[in-house]
Amino acid sequence: MELRDRFTKAIIFSAEVNEMKGLVRAAIAQGVDLRGADLRHADLSNIDMSGVKLNGADLSEADLSDTDLSGADLSGTILTGADLRGAKMRDTDLGSADLNKADMRFANLFKANLHSADLDGAILRHSSLREACLRRATLTRVDLLYADLSDADLSGSDLRGSNLSKSDLLRANLIAANLCEADLSEADLSGADLNLANMSGTNLDGAILDKTDLSRQPEEMNGFVAMDEDDRLQSTEVTPMANRSHED
Repeated sequence: MELRDRFTKAIIFSAEVNEMKGLVRAAIAQGVDLRGADLRHADLSNIDMSGVKLNGADLSEADLSDTDLSGADLSGTILTGADLRGAKMRDTDLGSADLNKADMRFANLFKANLHSADLDGAILRHSSLREACLRRATLTRVDLLYADLSDADLSGSDLRGSNLSKSDLLRANLIAANLCEADLSEADLSGADLNLANMSGTNLDGAILDKTDLSRQPEEMNGFVAMDEDDRLQSTEVTPMANRSHED
């Protein structure tokens, strides 16, 4: 079998094996550079890929369930529709990765880097994202039911229409996050920072708001809050609600 580069189609590695899983295992054992590899639809379930450099690879619709990707470099990787259920991604770099509609139920993403990653429509039920970096991430329509996001950095992230019901958001950084129409019912937001977050239509029924910082809430926000290259608040484009009366 042959493993090819997704861009040049050049052969990266070849071996006398009958399945892609065996080919990848052999490549890893020999220290082959797998950056930019074409691994679409590959069955790579339940194998050790910890520390492997896969940045820029195409793993769309690949089966990575129960695979150990701890410390791996998956930055810029295409993981659209990938099966990552139960995957171990502790300290994994997923910055700017495409995780559209990926299934990540019960995945361990402790301290993972998901800065600017696209997770639109992904399933993250019961996943652990403790201390993960999700700054500027696209998390629209994501299912985060029962997810652990304690101490996670979600500043500037887009969570419109997402399901965060019963999730753990203790001490989470949600500064300037877009939570429009998001479901945060029965979520634990104790100690979370929600300053300048867009909470138009957000469902907070039964949410725990003990020591939650909501001190700076714009009345109405036009579009998404802008952040600069260093992830600092650049502008808010806040517009007061029309015709609102103010009492002295």
